Amino acid sequence: MKEIWEHRFWYSFFRPWVEYAAKCHYSNHLEVVGRDLIPDGSVVFAINHQNGLMDALTVLCTAQQPVVFLCRGDIFSTRAARWAFAFLRALPVYRPRDGRQALAANEATFDACHQALLHNVPVYIAPEGTHHAGPDLLPFKKGFAQMACRAQAADESRSVSVVPVGIAYSSFSAPWTRAEVQIGQPIDVSQFMPLYHTDPIAAYNAMSQQLRANLTKAIPTRPATAPRLWLIIVVALALIALGIACPKTLIILLTANPLAFIPTTWLSRRLTDDPQSVQTVDFGLRLALILIYIIVHTVWLAIAGRWATAVVSLAIAIILPWAMGYFVKKRHVKH
Repeated sequence: MKEIWEHRFWYSFFRPWVEYAAKCHYSNHLEVVGRDLIPDGSVVFAINHQNGLMDALTVLCTAQQPVVFLCRGDIFSTRAARWAFAFLRALPVYRPRDGRQALAANEATFDACHQALLHNVPVYIAPEGTHHAGPDLLPFKKGFAQMACRAQAADESRSVSVVPVGIAYSSFSAPWTRAEVQIGQPIDVSQFMPLYHTDPIAAYNAMSQQLRANLTKAIPTRPATAPRLWLIIVVALALIALGIACPKTLIILLTANPLAFIPTTWLSRRLTDDPQSVQTVDFGLRLALILIYIIVHTVWLAIAGRWATAVVSLAIAIILPWAMGYFVKKRHVKH
């Protein structure tokens, strides 16, 4: 597999799908304020961690480019998980509870992050080290400061910044909710380098204090729950119109794709006991079902002899995330 920072065709192909699915998950109520504050050069995104892997998806939509993600190491326990997370540009960070041998593997993760930053690929990290639902920030770990200072020390002329990203959700468990992102004032790592060369620990502590202040200011107030009645009405009217215009197509749509009616939210609440992980599981189920839905629908149309419709449906399924992702990206961004 390629280096974590290198271009990957399939990653670039599927990223608009994931971004589009994430925006649909929030009913397109994913608003980003202050994106113009993100500087050029090497960037470390530091977030307030509230909603499991949904935080990472939110940052991916915010950055509008590939991002290297740091996740807790215990979710990399199987070979399939390691392959999947490597494909998604995610790297493991192990904690003392994972054992001394696991902690030694963190050096390889920091080396990969170092290379990503040197190639101007942003790195995502949750300095709190765990997710929680409260509005107050937990004590910070020093990993983000070590990573940023190491990248700056490798090239003093390079611009290395730590960018605070405040995120707020209207709900942690319900689908079709709102998410708001506020980019905080970036931290120029070069200002800490004189102290870093004499006392690295003091430099890490000073940077942590600065990040805590900037991130606290950036966390938005919790948004109101997104209205869902209009969405139900639109879907119902669309199905009625389709039934009137093309009744056979509606029958195929309903009978060939029972997967579309699986109650993923209900199922995800029974697959995890962590309230802050419900949306992550729900999103994963929905994304998998979308891909299966497209395949089953296309195959069913082909079997029914409707080859032209099958080709058009497949083309729309491929193009829609790219087109809608671009439209939503332009429409729901505030500077």
